[in-house]
Amino acid sequence: MPPRMHQIWLTLLLVVVVGTSHAQSVPEGIRLRGANGAEIVAAGVLEAHPQGAVLLLPGQMTPILAPWDKFDLEQLRGDQPTIYYGYLDATRFNRPFLLKLGVYENIVSFEESIQLLNRELVKPRFYPLPENVNYLIEQDPDVMRWKERDFGRYNKLMRDYRQELQDFLRRIFPSESIIIDDTGALHHKDRADSVDPIRGETSLSLIFSTLADTKRTPSRLGLAYLRQVTTLQTDVDQQWDDLRSKIPNDAFRDGNLNHMKLPNLMDESRLSLERMLTDTHLHQANQQKLSDFTSFVYSNYPNYRLQ
Repeated sequence: MPPRMHQIWLTLLLVVVVGTSHAQSVPEGIRLRGANGAEIVAAGVLEAHPQGAVLLLPGQMTPILAPWDKFDLEQLRGDQPTIYYGYLDATRFNRPFLLKLGVYENIVSFEESIQLLNRELVKPRFYPLPENVNYLIEQDPDVMRWKERDFGRYNKLMRDYRQELQDFLRRIFPSESIIIDDTGALHHKDRADSVDPIRGETSLSLIFSTLADTKRTPSRLGLAYLRQVTTLQTDVDQQWDDLRSKIPNDAFRDGNLNHMKLPNLMDESRLSLERMLTDTHLHQANQQKLSDFTSFVYSNYPNYRLQ
């Protein structure tokens, strides 16, 4: 018997049919026939275990393990091939296989969450590169103040800030070979595989790792660039919202504290990113939250590749 698993409250009510004349009134569900000829309608089938199928019966909150020898396997092969081939795989390889049928269809497991998050982190993204960065630098009140008081000091600040921004952009766009010249103009490599000559290729992984580097304070100019020129915050919000609405879920939580830790890290990482992009003062705690999140996903990913 596998560890006890819990399921979210279900509003879908299905009834168990045991070969009665009222079969035609049964709501749509997953129809299964037992080895004794009796028929049931399951609300959902979570996974196939070597010992049996994990089913949720109508009106119940806790799934049960139904041994394979209780099923009519020939009927299962013809009417429920997904379950049947799950049975073959589980018994052949002696490990569980997710099926997620019925009420489980839209539930995301911890394993799937880790894989999906990793995919979003490493997926190529293409953000606009400014033709000239001086406008980003001159938004700093101190720079404009020196421009009026001491032009030599102003020129030195401009050079220093251009160098700072060049270093930042090189870290998040490593394939672009970015150079910012003395006029503030931005130059990058002419790549044959570039999707757009005025966009640079990056990823959430590169951006997060740059911002999460607690040994370095994030570039204020770099943060201004991310906030004003890119859709970084929107991209993260959309992806996190989509997954966050499906996790955590009690069906996959039991016996694994990571299931409860992941949603918290997702919430904290999104809030930390927002604060880094908008707050006047930079706090290393926000960098650490991003680091905690990415480290968690990367450390779990090799162990949770979908079969």
